Amino acid sequence: MKGIGLRLALPAAILAFAIPATAYAEMSEHSKDVEAKIAYCKKCHGQMGQGLAAAYSVPRLAGQTIPYLEAKFGIISEHKRDNPTAETFMVPVLGSVDPAIRKAVATHFNSLDPAPSGGGNKDLIPEGKKIYEAGVPESSVPSCTSCHGPDAKGSDMNPRLAGQVYPYTVKVLTNWAIINKEQEGVKAPVQHQLTEAQIAAVSSYLSNLK
Repeated sequence: MKGIGLRLALPAAILAFAIPATAYAEMSEHSKDVEAKIAYCKKCHGQMGQGLAAAYSVPRLAGQTIPYLEAKFGIISEHKRDNPTAETFMVPVLGSVDPAIRKAVATHFNSLDPAPSGGGNKDLIPEGKKIYEAGVPESSVPSCTSCHGPDAKGSDMNPRLAGQVYPYTVKVLTNWAIINKEQEGVKAPVQHQLTEAQIAAVSSYLSNLK
């Protein structure tokens, strides 16, 4: 009886070892692809995904919500943005990538938490905080907290703004109408009537917010 039991158990044991081995091989290959994409992204967005304020402002990816990053990857790879920089550097990397890899890349950057980028005028922080929290009622500009949260860390499809690169936030708010049109389905089409000075203030506040 013991011999029969052993003969029945042996194939099952071999199978149990064989299946994980195959799965691990696939996971290993998948991991290499993910690591390669992450390494490429870090060349521009920084080792901690902190972004870069330079001639071309590169946005912070660190701490960004996973659904928002995945949606942005889709918009870029589907050529929905009139952005030569994205077409040159991002489309070749994201264009024909397995959705699982995109999610893994988004998850990696979501897990990072570097210090705020700073860069804005610190003297404008109090005014920027006021605008972020209360909006500008006289111009029918709503509070930013209703979508992005009191800590500006976003949720789901509402992106994180805390610690974002100052010139990038200024560019987004300045070109709000165009960007919202390009990103339909990613950000709610909330309009704003912020002046140049107000944009500088709220961007300064956000760039220094942990």
